[in-house]
Amino acid sequence: MTSKKLFATYFIFFIFIYIMYLAFYYPQITTEPVEYPETRQLYDYRGVTHTHSSLSSGSGNIDDIAAAAQAAELDFIYITDLNDFDRSSKNKEGVYGNLLLFVAGEYTYLDSKFLNYHNTTNEHLSSVGRIQLGFSELLEQKNRPLDKGIFVLSHPLKPGYKWDGNIPEGMDGIEVINLKSQWQQWWEASKTSFLFTSLLYPINGRLAFIRLLQRPIKNIRLWDQLNKGDRYTIGFVGNEAEALAKVFKKYPIEVPSYRFMFNVATNHILLKSELTGEFLSDKRKIQSALENGQFYMSYDYLAKPVGFEAYLEKGLEKIVAMGKNANVSAPAELTINLPSNLTAPSKIAIMKDGQVFMTTNSNRVKVDLTVPGDYRIEVQTKVPLPAPDHARWMPWIYTNPFSIR
Repeated sequence: MTSKKLFATYFIFFIFIYIMYLAFYYPQITTEPVEYPETRQLYDYRGVTHTHSSLSSGSGNIDDIAAAAQAAELDFIYITDLNDFDRSSKNKEGVYGNLLLFVAGEYTYLDSKFLNYHNTTNEHLSSVGRIQLGFSELLEQKNRPLDKGIFVLSHPLKPGYKWDGNIPEGMDGIEVINLKSQWQQWWEASKTSFLFTSLLYPINGRLAFIRLLQRPIKNIRLWDQLNKGDRYTIGFVGNEAEALAKVFKKYPIEVPSYRFMFNVATNHILLKSELTGEFLSDKRKIQSALENGQFYMSYDYLAKPVGFEAYLEKGLEKIVAMGKNANVSAPAELTINLPSNLTAPSKIAIMKDGQVFMTTNSNRVKVDLTVPGDYRIEVQTKVPLPAPDHARWMPWIYTNPFSIR
């Protein structure tokens, strides 16, 4: 065998071994089994709030999506089809096994898109023209009629969809994390790395998506600006799940799957009492939690944050530490608990008015908050990655803000 053939043989063998190494590599930051501690103060339920069905830009019908959400072990999901004015799918709301399914909508306004949740009237959503003519006034109203629901700005800084000018006070929230936008930004930042990740996806989809996780710096900066003063802006994860990749216009493919997307990142609501399976009662609990920012965002593909808690204690009363309802006077004690089965290094940052207030490597934190301000929590974890990468700090958890006055 010539030296060139020998070299080629060794090279092909090396590539094969490397591909097998990548295929079976499993970045792990927690141990199994995952269980909630008996001492927990709050009940954690995870869900997805931005999903498209075949009624707009998605590939699956609502029954397909419900089945995928159940397989992903979600507790709740919102179908948010784009410009679905007749809302004919509203009758599909209900309980699907252990899943609560709700129907909301995403709508085009000017050059942007927004999500409208929990509205009980469609009068303001009758057509594209009605939206363009009437929404300027509606979004300026800080105290709108309750039947109009809440408004959340989708991918607020995405090129081509960026909101022009100041975001009006009537916009209740923004998608701090939008998975589709994040991957597009990664492509713009490093095409070589993105192409490597694309080749990795068929081999190890979980590892491929983890490589793309990053702190949405610009969105977080905007979010903090929108939470200054007496304004409260809710932060959401937007999966924008469609299960329809348009690689070739004539040949769309159903990847990433709904189930896959539902496992990448979710919104976790924290409740003082359990969901019961009774639709109307549970619906009120979930809606109230989302409208008050009583939830946190998590990249669940790193690990499901089972056991994470954050709450304030004021005297003998425990108060959920996220959302506008946790508006208490100083001093108050903040408790943060990370999952007990966490094996990777972690960092907790307590942010005050958009700046770092304190950081700690401890998995259990109690701190007295004596200075008035708007606080929120960020958690990072160090994820082991295979060559050519190395262990890297990655964002994991973001809570919604709470105020100390």
